[in-house]
Amino acid sequence: MGQAKRSSKGGGIIGLIILASMFIILPLGLLAFEIGRFTWATQQLRTSVDAAALAGVAQLAGASLANTQSTQQNAINSAVIIFRQNQVMGDPLASTPDPNGSTPRGTPTNGQNSQNPNNPAPHQAALRIQLLDTNRNEVKLGDVNGRRMRVTGFYGYVPAFGNIVGVGNFTITAVSDGAVPMLDLVICFDVSGSMDDETVVYFVRRRWDPTQIGANGTPGRIVYDIVGNSAGRLFQKLQPPKTGTSVNVLPPQNLSLSSYIDTSPINTRSQGNATPIPFSEFHGQSPPPSPPTPGLRAVNTANNPAASEVGRPPGNFSYIDPLYNKGEDNNSVSSGNVNVDANCAPIYTDLIVNIGTSALFPGIGTAVEASRGNLDTDQARTNSKASTVPGMPGASSGYQMSYQTRASMASVPINFSRTETNNFVDLMMTNTDAHFGLTAFSDDVNQSLTLPNVDSHWPLAGNGNFSVPLVQLSNSVANNDTVKTAVSSLKPLGKTNIYAALTEAINELTSNASRSESRKAIILFTDGIPNKGISSAGPGSPTGFNSPAAQDARTAAQRAKDNGIPIYCIGLSNNGSLATDMNVFLKETAPSGSQPPGLAYMTNGRYWNVNNATQLQQAFRQIARELVQLVNTF
Repeated sequence: MGQAKRSSKGGGIIGLIILASMFIILPLGLLAFEIGRFTWATQQLRTSVDAAALAGVAQLAGASLANTQSTQQNAINSAVIIFRQNQVMGDPLASTPDPNGSTPRGTPTNGQNSQNPNNPAPHQAALRIQLLDTNRNEVKLGDVNGRRMRVTGFYGYVPAFGNIVGVGNFTITAVSDGAVPMLDLVICFDVSGSMDDETVVYFVRRRWDPTQIGANGTPGRIVYDIVGNSAGRLFQKLQPPKTGTSVNVLPPQNLSLSSYIDTSPINTRSQGNATPIPFSEFHGQSPPPSPPTPGLRAVNTANNPAASEVGRPPGNFSYIDPLYNKGEDNNSVSSGNVNVDANCAPIYTDLIVNIGTSALFPGIGTAVEASRGNLDTDQARTNSKASTVPGMPGASSGYQMSYQTRASMASVPINFSRTETNNFVDLMMTNTDAHFGLTAFSDDVNQSLTLPNVDSHWPLAGNGNFSVPLVQLSNSVANNDTVKTAVSSLKPLGKTNIYAALTEAINELTSNASRSESRKAIILFTDGIPNKGISSAGPGSPTGFNSPAAQDARTAAQRAKDNGIPIYCIGLSNNGSLATDMNVFLKETAPSGSQPPGLAYMTNGRYWNVNNATQLQQAFRQIARELVQLVNTF
């Protein structure tokens, strides 16, 4: 048999296939591999610059430095650190030189800067970091308008099969813009009466003692008995209900509220105090007599009992009553005043903040007289008998204001809350595009009140005007200075109506007053839990995180959640069961058992329990970081 001849045509086809594989298919496969590898390298570089931009702008927003240039430089440094912690195609970026470009020009870590930052060597990377304003125009380091950060990364890419597919080394570029978002923030600031409950105070009985020699060498002088013999926190001294006391260290003082007694457990205590300290004008009666019986009178005003001494609050203690009198001789009268010795029942006439001692305030007596206004003029010093006290400083205009300023600075927690709130406003204005609103709240929001300076039982001390300010959000102005001025004026006043504050804040953030493209948030300050809501809460009303007032606040929080508005909650109390209830009411973690959800948890917000200025500053910095987002990636 003969063999079949091989087809020359079939052999040609096979040859063509082999040639195609060598010169077409294989290069195409290598090219596809190279494209995939290039894409992966590009993605790794993009991820690195994204992380750097986000880290830099987070530092920019959360920095504690007020100096713009230092803040921006620290933000740039943070971006560089994060970039260097990454890698591209297995090449570590740790040796990437310091950023080149217009903002800033740094010195490379390796001491060299010969390479073109836009064309790094193979397997190497370079950075350019620029500061931009809100319109993405480049600005110089230190410019207050530098609120955005652009990070450009360069990588010297080496193709795996470059020679085969005809592709040489080249530079990959990735750009990322980071910025805190445009922010509309409403601060809900608690100015309830308990916002100074952590203040260290003295309860002082100012009285006339005819047995002691005065500064002028004659018998008789003012003396000052410290009731309880020592200073202490206001809350500890009185042990009021867990919602706190509305006795205040500065006007309006509401001093008669210290007189009410309630020895029931703190969780059921409604209005009184477990350790009451009677105010001299209240006469220890609960409820007080109507009208109250005059109990105090000024020195040398026996013939004019309606006249007050110069300054305020009441004059010397001189009330004769079996409740107060501990064996005093009722016939012992000097300058129209019955002497009451140091063994008298624990009655006080003045509540004084512990402002320490100094040349201006050498002792507690100086603080008492200054708080009354008895050291502002020579006549006041003489008429009030403050001049009889040995070592009492001479009169000087502004003494009363000086005491009030120092007492305000020593008031806790409201003073460090005011200070750090204003610092936060400054920080956000330096580093972000923020607009602010302020909703202060006590019994309600946006109130202007006329209240007794000392107490309704001592009308001769006069009335003062006190406000619960409201600064409404604006879509055209930042309001930063207006909010700071309002915050600086805040004083403790009444109850805690968180429902009203949140309702007002949500109304503003969902209205035309808020910028449509802004990110919105509420920052809630409170030293406890609400004790007033939609309806008035009187004595005996339930308290705690399950009270009707607390439920009203949760209703408002649900509305915030429905509108995508997180509530960042800051709790300011560390008083026993009050702090426990506050933590449940505000917390960000999921509720346990029968507990209701906290306001932060309900709204996807955060919660911080702070006890001092440092902790509050840290909370504000974390809030700033929470609001950071990556706004654009190329």
